Order: sequence, then structure tokens, then C-alpha cells
Amino acid sequence: MSNIIRFYDYVEVQPLDCYDHLLQSGDFGSRGELIKNIEKIIPVTDLIFADLKIPEDSKHKEYTKQSNSLIIDNLKKLSQLHSNIIIRIPLIPGVNDSKEDMYKFRQIIAELKCIKDVELLKYNYLASSKYRICGMEYNDFGNETQSDETIDTLKQIIRCRDI
Repeated sequence: MSNIIRFYDYVEVQPLDCYDHLLQSGDFGSRGELIKNIEKIIPVTDLIFADLKIPEDSKHKEYTKQSNSLIIDNLKKLSQLHSNIIIRIPLIPGVNDSKEDMYKFRQIIAELKCIKDVELLKYNYLASSKYRICGMEYNDFGNETQSDETIDTLKQIIRCRDI
């Protein structure tokens, strides 16, 4: 059985197939305690997924109302603790899917250790219904997703270094 941590933004951690009561509870404490508590479960974790949404801090604040500095700092710390991390980048049309954005993501990822892979996730316009069901505000970015050719081009930029 594998233990997988999904590391989203700065606090939310969703482990699967947990053994430890800490893992089962999902209670990882405040922002400042996150890495300290994750250190406790690293020995029983096989794989970590971590999402990066927007590489530029000011743009990240504009869309998420939060700085991405804590996310990046925590990823740096996490990459020193674990050797099997996959970075996922959910692409949003016109927000984080340009070549320039990929170069900025690449700079961030270059500072991380032990990154197994980087996955570019095509925009999922069907997510809007999930937001409506949850009563949450949704920024509509249209109903088009990135083409396979665009994804291939962006992957080439991201993978210019050995990961």
C-alpha cells in the first residue's frame, strides 16, 4: 500500500492510505507547524503531489488573495525532506499558461530538490459546476482548454532541465 500526500497551497494536506493517526486525522496544525508536522509522516510517505498555481506573486495575490511566497518556501523545505515529489501545474487560460509563465515556473522548480516530475494539467472548464454546487464564486475563464500542441510546447520549456 502507498502513502501519498497531496500538498495544496500552504496548509491543506490530503493523505491517502494512512497508517499513522496523524495521517488519518488530517490535522496538520497552523501554517507555521505544517512542515514540522509533515516531517513526522515523511518516513511513511511514498509520493508527494504539490500544486503550483501562479508563479508571479502579485498575480497570485490578484487571483487567490494570497501570496505564493509561503507555498514556495514550504515546497523548498519539503523538497529537502522527501525524494519523490511531483509538481502539478493546473493551467488556466490567460492566467498561467503562457511561455513566460513556464519560464517563471521553471525558475521556481530549479530551486527545489528531488523533483520526480512536473505535470501540466489542462484547464478543466467543468469545474465551474463544482463551485456553483458549493456556493462559491467562480472566475469564468471560458470553456476552451489548451491544445495538445500548446501543452507540448509548454512541457518543453518546463523540462529544459533534468528533473
